[in-house]
Order: sequence, then C-alpha cells, then structure tokens
Amino acid sequence: MSEVAVGSVRPVLMLDFDGTVSLGDGPVLAYADEAFAQLPAPLRAAAGEQLRRFLGGDPELVRRYADGYGCVRDLTAGRLTSDQLSAAYLASRRRLAVDDLGSYPAPGVADLLTAIGDRATTVLLTNSPAVGVVESLERFGLAGLLDQVVVSAHKPHRMAEHVDALTAGRPPETLISVGDHWTNDLAIPLECGCATAHVSSAPAADQPSHAWGPDLAALAPAILDWAEDPAGFVASRRPVAVSR
Repeated sequence: MSEVAVGSVRPVLMLDFDGTVSLGDGPVLAYADEAFAQLPAPLRAAAGEQLRRFLGGDPELVRRYADGYGCVRDLTAGRLTSDQLSAAYLASRRRLAVDDLGSYPAPGVADLLTAIGDRATTVLLTNSPAVGVVESLERFGLAGLLDQVVVSAHKPHRMAEHVDALTAGRPPETLISVGDHWTNDLAIPLECGCATAHVSSAPAADQPSHAWGPDLAALAPAILDWAEDPAGFVASRRPVAVSR
C-alpha cells in the first residue's frame, strides 16, 4: 500500500477500483449525501433527482458524465468549493471503511487474479485514499491477490508517471490498464502504447481501447490473452469503440 507505484520485472495488470473491481452505487450515493447536504433544500432535492436519473441509466446523462462522482461534482459546481467536495468524499470513504454501503466485488475478479498467477504483477491504482479501499479489499477477499495497491493516484494527471514507474524501461505493451473511466484509466496508457481494456457496455466512439466489455468477467479472456503474449495482443488488436 503506497501512493507511489513500484517498477516490476514482469508484465503489469493495472486495475482501477471504483466501477472496475468494486461495484455498486452505495459509495457514490454516500458521497452525494455528504455533498448535497451542504446545498439549499430545493437544490438538494433537484440534485438528488438528477443523480438518480444518471444512476438509472438516463441516456442523456450517461453521455454527459463519465461516472457518478463527476455527476455530483457538476451538480454542485459554483455552490461548493473543492475543499468542501474533498471533505465530502473523505467522509464517504470513512463510511465505506465501516460499512460496505452495498458495494461488492466485480464478478470474476478473484478468478482473473488467480488465473494471471505469476505471469504478471497485479496492481490496483485508485484515486481513492487508503481509507475505505483497504477495508473493501479485505471484505472482498482480494487483498492477498494483489501485488501492489496504489492509493491517492491522482489520475489522470499522474498517470504517465505511474505507467513509467511500473514499466521500468520495459516495452509499454507489457502493461495493460483496465478501468471504467476512459479519461482517468485508459487515455494516457493508450497514448503511451500500453494495452487497454475498458469496462463499458458500449464505449463512446471517441473512447477507443484494445478490448471492452461490461465487467471484468467479460474482459477476462482478452486480459488472459494479453498475459500470454503482450506484444502479440497489441499488434493484433486495433483500439476500437462503438457509439452508444
């Protein structure tokens, strides 16, 4: 557990946390509770309704926001400061540490990490602080299956730094980045020449990746193909996406 990635001599499977390894709307709803509580009552009700529409799959809102956290930030823009939002987020993570908030491990994640075995170093890279992540990984039974957990990663701003550290002079295709937030998790690794896998049912046309699917279970065959031959995987797959 650290805030700095450590280089690996093996290929690296890099996984996001919220929306990739950990699923469920509870954590973002807790964040919204903490943030919206600071709004005037009429705005609080309207913001809550808008978030519920997003989480319910409203097509217009799904196109507008990459995830529920971005939706909350937008709905409080001009009303709450960055410090207030940071405090709300940390409060929600403290709640996650003592209550799972209905979150649960992605289907197939433990099987995938077990199947990868010693062919790759497994790294969780998350913007979340350690609080909430440590406890969730223990509840999910995943703590012993990960080689590194990097918290407070400041994606996407520090993503290139993390990629450089993890590849440690190896070819970039020996790292595969897997996540549900294209800008945070995939855009920079893709630019760097890494392999990418997007957790999405239908990524937007301007969000290409080497593989995409609704969850880790669906992506597992592609990730295992990468682990078998990283260079061949990238050479044989043109990054693509589809329109929603």
